[in-house]
Amino acid sequence: MNNEYFRITCEGIGIYEYLKKYLWKNVSNPSKVWDDFIKSDKVNWLNKPTIYADETKEYRSYFNLNGYKIFLESTLPLITKWIDRSFIKIEKVQIDKTKIVYQDEYQIVIEVDFFSKYF
Repeated sequence: MNNEYFRITCEGIGIYEYLKKYLWKNVSNPSKVWDDFIKSDKVNWLNKPTIYADETKEYRSYFNLNGYKIFLESTLPLITKWIDRSFIKIEKVQIDKTKIVYQDEYQIVIEVDFFSKYF
């Protein structure tokens, strides 16, 4: 199994989190814009893992190749309506499968520990 994954970020945080913060600071009706974005068929193909409900831990998600391709074709064009493409970064990383705490057909999630986050 391929252990290469892709993380899409802007200013060091995940693209969805960044977009949400951006909308809340820059549009007059952020809740509606965000809800419309999340409900779009070009976005809602991606599952939101229930593991994120545990706010005592920090998680980071990565696309597998399948999810990455769908994101580039479907979701990224929507995001670039608000965020300039030149600010969006794509990280390609190798992740040991023992670090994965969630996995589906499009993505994996890992728990971020203190040392990997700051050192």
